[in-house]
Amino acid sequence: MLKRIKILLINPGRYLYAYPPLSLGYLASYFKKYAQEANKTEIILADENAKDIAEVLIKKHKPQLVGLTATTPQIIRAHAIAEYCKKINPKTICVIGGIHATILPQQTLKKFPCFDLGIYGEGEETFQELADNLAAKNFNLAAANLAAIPGLVWREDSQVCQSEPRKMIADLDRIPIPDKHLYNLKYYLRPRQAIRGFSRRAIQMMSSRGCPYHCRFCSSDLIWQGKVRFHSPERFLAEVEDLHNLGFNGFYLHDDTFIADKDRVRRICALLLEKKFHQKIIWAAQLRPNLIQNAEDVKLLKLMKKAGCSQVEYGFESGADRVLSFLKKDSATVAQNQKAIDLTVKSGLRIFGNFMAGAQGETAEELAATKKFILQNYQKLDYYQVYITTPYPGTELWNLCAKENLLSGVTWEKFGMGILDNFIFSNTINHNLVRKTVQELTRLAIAKISWKDKMRWLMVRSIDDPNYIFKILKDYF
Repeated sequence: MLKRIKILLINPGRYLYAYPPLSLGYLASYFKKYAQEANKTEIILADENAKDIAEVLIKKHKPQLVGLTATTPQIIRAHAIAEYCKKINPKTICVIGGIHATILPQQTLKKFPCFDLGIYGEGEETFQELADNLAAKNFNLAAANLAAIPGLVWREDSQVCQSEPRKMIADLDRIPIPDKHLYNLKYYLRPRQAIRGFSRRAIQMMSSRGCPYHCRFCSSDLIWQGKVRFHSPERFLAEVEDLHNLGFNGFYLHDDTFIADKDRVRRICALLLEKKFHQKIIWAAQLRPNLIQNAEDVKLLKLMKKAGCSQVEYGFESGADRVLSFLKKDSATVAQNQKAIDLTVKSGLRIFGNFMAGAQGETAEELAATKKFILQNYQKLDYYQVYITTPYPGTELWNLCAKENLLSGVTWEKFGMGILDNFIFSNTINHNLVRKTVQELTRLAIAKISWKDKMRWLMVRSIDDPNYIFKILKDYF
């Protein structure tokens, strides 16, 4: 048996996401609580978003096991890191997880030879069982009983094999609070989120997993199978206390459907008020417009505001009912979007709106309807963003665009938010019209940001990456 085990967790790539890698924090905390060899294991994080260089840490720590997480735009960089691992020590075991490997498990191992294993689905239990199994075999991959571990893909005799899917963890409270001590807190404690209403030291948080809706552009349904699980209000409060003790005074709830259980939200707000966290911290949450439709919902929004909520974020997507119905599978209407805006204004909360342009099947008239909707609500929206409709792998929209031969020339790394501006995945609308409309609406959105917040954002980003700021200013002017 090895005397000391080193596991290196890696978040590849720079500036793709504003927050620390929540998934790796969950993996680390779960491992430390449940793994057989936890007391013999050192877990190190290489977070390239926070300026770490993975190759330097690989060479320094010489880990037996490397766990990489990757969304689609991160997958190329993740494999480059795995290649370096194999160059330094061919026996290093490289495991790829995250949404890309979950959506395309077998394809990921076929395309990227330096990944020894892939984890698909919820990763905490799978990673812990895998690490325990490998440690028991002195990290001899050939001796490990991989088929007995649900949620894995691996190679065997030049073939990619896949174990049975892992059942999702029924009680989310069984998963410990993400280990934030792994993160580069000096980097993430700087005020960063001015545009989303946070001139604060803000961090991402999740209090539930899953979504009951089946939008054509979203991969959530593929991961969580339409099921929603919630942390208890008490667990929610414990995590808020944890992040506040670390120095954060803002958090952004990344739940797909935070407000799906409204009684739970009321209990969360009551606890935040009882423990006086509304005086110490502000927060924002993603909500669905169709769930904010009556006077009782206004009361709930006011309670959220009283409990420290500063802003709610909606996916309005389109100002045309046909496009909205297509994207969200008849689960939303323009009238519901308008109702949600008007009711949220009554609550006093800030509104952040997200819109999509250039969907397959969209017409010039329907794009104009989205522009009209935004302009009609311009004074009510505190901020908004308009994105090019992007077909992410595995989604229904991806399959439709593939069928229409609309995916040629697009490589994985280009799927980062905003990077696909030159690609319009539609053969029903003029591409230049889409780009022009998005640029025009983006300029109007930027005009809503105060100069104070603009300067604060520019200052932080210019220190991190002057070339990025130069490109942004060049594109804007």
